[in-house]
Amino acid sequence: GVQKLFLIPLIFFSIQALAVPYAVFNHKIFYVPGKGPIVETYFDIYGKSITLLKIEEEEDAFQGEVELTIIFKKDGQIITYDKKNLKSPIMSQGNIVDFIDVQRFAIPSGNYEVEIELKDLNANEESSTTKANINIEVPTVPVGSFFSDIELVSAYKKTTEPGLLSKSGYDLLPMVSDSILKPEMKEV
Repeated sequence: GVQKLFLIPLIFFSIQALAVPYAVFNHKIFYVPGKGPIVETYFDIYGKSITLLKIEEEEDAFQGEVELTIIFKKDGQIITYDKKNLKSPIMSQGNIVDFIDVQRFAIPSGNYEVEIELKDLNANEESSTTKANINIEVPTVPVGSFFSDIELVSAYKKTTEPGLLSKSGYDLLPMVSDSILKPEMKEV
């Protein structure tokens, strides 16, 4: 009776995630002449792991939002960090998709502890946060010829507007397949 009537609006206005947000994380290291080593990070965020709110103007349109924080530390000191809010693509109830974030960090060679936090901004509970700590080694640039890391791509197209996915005139959609970030789980 009363409980059923109360549940219908909740389902209509949001799609609640079953757990905390999680993502697949990967990184590559490149050398850019004149800039030095660049660490490129990739997050493939699982759409079904975040809370999606209904977009009022549309009949079947939902969107999620997460706060992504990544901090590079060396010997306990913060070297660089980034914190930003990411909106998911607009989705329908029957087509909940994953979405990707790419970031680049110019940092010198060395060993870094990287703290990652992924927070569901639409979740009701404060506990809807995934945290992970990983170690990344940025090697010293060798003398002579050498290769940077190889980046696998799942799709590409000619660049029309340069952005974080752009390299050498093409937009490259990375194939992210390394570590799944879940609560209290570290990279293996």
